Amino acid sequence: QWNFRLCAVYLLDSQFMVDPSKFFGGCVSALSAMVQLEVPHINVLSKMDLVKGLDKERLDEFLTPDVDTLVNELTRHTGPK
Repeated sequence: QWNFRLCAVYLLDSQFMVDPSKFFGGCVSALSAMVQLEVPHINVLSKMDLVKGLDKERLDEFLTPDVDTLVNELTRHTGPK
């Protein structure tokens, strides 16, 4: 009896998470890994020491999301489709 527990850690680069389209891409990628691996899952943002000033505020907005704000921000950067 091995009696061990398994957990997956998904590492995301925080510098790319300040752009709305990259934020959604990172979320979908993490979700895909979670579904494929079928084990408990932890998302970790790396290189947080390199995110400063306005980018850190934008990252905080994404991490505590309001759906309308995220959609408006994404539409503003990519244009309506």
